[in-house]
Parts: sequence; C-alpha cells; structure tokens
Amino acid sequence: MSDSKAYEALEQSVFSALETYSNVHRGSGHFSMATTSLFEKAREIVLEYLNLKKDKYTVIFCTPSREIALRALLNPLDYKCISSLDIGLSIGVRAMAVRSKALPGGVPFQSGGGTARLVARDWVVWADKPDRFEAGTSDNQCYNLCQSITFNPSVRK
Repeated sequence: MSDSKAYEALEQSVFSALETYSNVHRGSGHFSMATTSLFEKAREIVLEYLNLKKDKYTVIFCTPSREIALRALLNPLDYKCISSLDIGLSIGVRAMAVRSKALPGGVPFQSGGGTARLVARDWVVWADKPDRFEAGTSDNQCYNLCQSITFNPSVRK
C-alpha cells in the first residue's frame, strides 16, 4: 500500500473513531469503554496478523525506544514485532507480540501512566500485562495505529 493510500485510510478511520474517542483504560463511561474496546480489538488483530494464539501471546503497543528496551530483556524466540511502517504509516509505534510466560515480572523497567494499579507511600501494586509495559506510550499514536489496524482492510489477512 502506498503512503498516500495508507494515510487516507488512517484519516478516514481516525475521523470515524474520534466521534467517540476517550482515554484508553481510564474510565467507565461509554466513550472510554468504546475506545478501550477498539484498543483491545487491535491487539487481537495484531495476533491474527502474526498468526499467533491469544492465550499464549500478549500484545504490547510501544515506542521504538521501548521496543528496544523490552527486546533486551527477552529471548528473540519469544516475540514478534510489527511497526507502523510495516503497514505504511510512519507514526513511530510498534506492536510487540510477546510470549506471555516470557514477560518479566517485578517492577516494570519504566513506570508511569497505567503501570501501577494502586500506590501508597510504602508500596505499589503493579498492573498486569500488557499495561505494566506500556508506560509513556502515546495514547494518540497507539490509537492511530489501532484505528488503521481495525478499520483498514488491507492490514487484515
């Protein structure tokens, strides 16, 4: 797909989704639930695109630098990655499908955003996967990738 066609498809899908956009995983209102559902659907589509099973892999949306940091903690046989460039979009987002059992436990290598579920002065309860690995990932960039994955038929096999 050419860059212009990819951007045209992205533009159409983003405009469609902006009618109900809200922060992902941050609320219980209708728009937040709709956006979160779309975000999670994009994870399923990535797994389908890579021909991987949902019960064995976790999709993590991240920036290129976060991908490099996470790859350093993993065996190369335990993940597959696609870039927004792979579908004709230079928006700087990666989708890593990581074997769920291979994801590191403990304190995330980068905290912030949705990586923590509960925080007190002396303790932190960290979020489950994939949230604990998506700190600092731009909702807008990931949302654009999700839109293009979800609504662009050329991405679907």
